[in-house]
Amino acid sequence: MSSTLAKPGKTMQALVLLEPHRFEIQEVPTPQPGPGEVLCRVRATAICGSDPKVIDGKIPGWPPGYPFIAGHEWAGQVVQLGEGVTGWKPGERVVGEPHKGCGSCRQCLTGNYNMCDNYGFPESGHRHYGFKSQGSYADYMVVSAKALHSLPDSIGYAEGTMVGSAGVALHGLRLAGVEPAATGLVIGPGAIGLCAIQLLKAMGATRVICVGRTGARLNMAREIGADDLVDSLTGTAVEQVLDLTGGRGVDISVETAAAEEGPTYAIKMTRLGGKIVLIGFFIPPERTIPMQAVVFKQLSLYGVKADPNSYDQVLSFVVAGKLALKPLISHVFPLREFAKALDTFVNRREGAMKVVIEAEG
Repeated sequence: MSSTLAKPGKTMQALVLLEPHRFEIQEVPTPQPGPGEVLCRVRATAICGSDPKVIDGKIPGWPPGYPFIAGHEWAGQVVQLGEGVTGWKPGERVVGEPHKGCGSCRQCLTGNYNMCDNYGFPESGHRHYGFKSQGSYADYMVVSAKALHSLPDSIGYAEGTMVGSAGVALHGLRLAGVEPAATGLVIGPGAIGLCAIQLLKAMGATRVICVGRTGARLNMAREIGADDLVDSLTGTAVEQVLDLTGGRGVDISVETAAAEEGPTYAIKMTRLGGKIVLIGFFIPPERTIPMQAVVFKQLSLYGVKADPNSYDQVLSFVVAGKLALKPLISHVFPLREFAKALDTFVNRREGAMKVVIEAEG
């Protein structure tokens, strides 16, 4: 359902990163769409697990410089079309992808635009919103028309911000393949892990075990479909998973927590010839994993980067009732309370799961 939007002013409110660890709400110029781009009113942005790392400057090159506007899990409305854009109208509800490839390199031409050979070169047409290009913690943002997807009226803006989290899980599961009647394992009941549990079931798994710390997130895993819960802090998680599977191990493991021992746990908990999907966003130093076990067990490991070619399928799962996103949203804040929202998310206050920044008015 489209609706008329007020014409944007010359300036807007935005969360501006000034240097590592320092940000403030500022009045900044409203961006203008260039050829092939669309100006969108941001209605909601979710705090992703990678955002605190961007804000703290922990990943070299993210952001590329200061001042910078982060944020990439967003939903909103089309406001203005740039030159040459067709297929969209002002007022339409949309959700946007973080990655837009150059469109001409080998990776882009084979559908792997999340691994664009021209990554980080905006002159080539590459964009990585909220990381390399200006993001969504603002009233408005400019985004390539190629990165937009229509948001069904039945899905709220806050829910729409979670399509990317589900898309990352779906991308990983599609890479590995979920066999009919498979037993799955998810390590880490965060937003992506909770989506992975549901998608494993939707794609054919008949039993899913979730490993995580006892608390609100692990309880939510049960509510949205996990068959068995294992507390990762007991010191016997591996033994418990093997016991639950008759000593065999699971068919497919999904590591989403970026936990120190996460990949090792997955290797030990997965059956001979099984599959391991590594989604967790690790930062240096590099981890050491038991490669002999990988070889002797003939395991297949799948690294997962972002959420390419997944949004429409995720939205279809939501509309069909096979993927619930709304229950995963625990807190909603206005942009002016971003500092409180970030603290709530990072420190998991009040059982925080997914924390969303929602537009006022």
